[in-house]
Order: sequence, then C-alpha cells, then structure tokens
Amino acid sequence: PFNGNTNDESGNNVNGSISGPTLVPDRKGNEDAAFKFDGQDDLITASLEIPKTSFSICLWMKPEANDFDGFHTLLEFGIDDP
Repeated sequence: PFNGNTNDESGNNVNGSISGPTLVPDRKGNEDAAFKFDGQDDLITASLEIPKTSFSICLWMKPEANDFDGFHTLLEFGIDDP
C-alpha cells in the first residue's frame, strides 16, 4: 500500500523512487494512499527482479477525462543501462 510513501511494505526492500506525482486520497477516501500523475513527466520507479514464474500486477486508475489518448505507458519493464 501507499502509506504516504512508496516504501515496500512486503519486507522485500523494493522501495520506489518518486519523481513528480503527488499523494492524494485513494478510491476509498484514505488520505495519502494514492498518487496523482500530471500525465506529462511524473513517474515512480523501482528496481526489482522479475520472477521467472507467473506473477500479477494490479493497477487502479481514474482518468480525469474520457480521452485515453494520453495514456501511452502505464507500466514499463526494462533494463536501466547507466
């Protein structure tokens, strides 16, 4: 959960790094439990090992408009090559 930050609550130490989005209430009204992205340059990054077995990712999203043309990348996997 987002408890006012992007710290990994599972104990696996896969904390996120925030660049731009702001904390807002989540879909159930819990304060500082979701992030609002401006659709331009906001992102949250985390370094993790992708398991070789099946896994799931869940994403709740509430667009501010019915225009989905702005949603180019919601989730991206890749190798960060310094």
